[in-house]
Amino acid sequence: MRKDKGEKDRRVPIAKSGCVWVQLYLTHVRPGLQQLDSGDALFLDNRGRPFREHQLTQIVSKYVRRAGIRKPGACNLFRHSTATLMHENGADIRVVQEMLGHADISTTQVYTHVTINHLREVYAKTHPAARSGTGGAL
Repeated sequence: MRKDKGEKDRRVPIAKSGCVWVQLYLTHVRPGLQQLDSGDALFLDNRGRPFREHQLTQIVSKYVRRAGIRKPGACNLFRHSTATLMHENGADIRVVQEMLGHADISTTQVYTHVTINHLREVYAKTHPAARSGTGGAL
């Protein structure tokens, strides 16, 4: 566990499949990259040095642009999308807040905006007027 922006500790859950991929990396890739000065960093660059944040941002930015996405913030796009999808799939806003490390819930609420399509779906499934067929759609 390392401190991040704001000097806060973070504990983030990881899927079993993610653990499998990290283990494969540790077994088959990292040993080939490792140098005497690699240290204990989990991920190493092609020269055996600890992988730095700006390197990940550059790589992700390249693929985001190739995908035709014209939004800035490369890595933050994944953070935002993950938070939004978790919230849309039923994660409590407080759980999302904790995962993101936000001190104030209002920051999380902005971060996890509800899409209009999701709003329509929930309305259609749950609103009494929509369920009776008299409420129309949004």
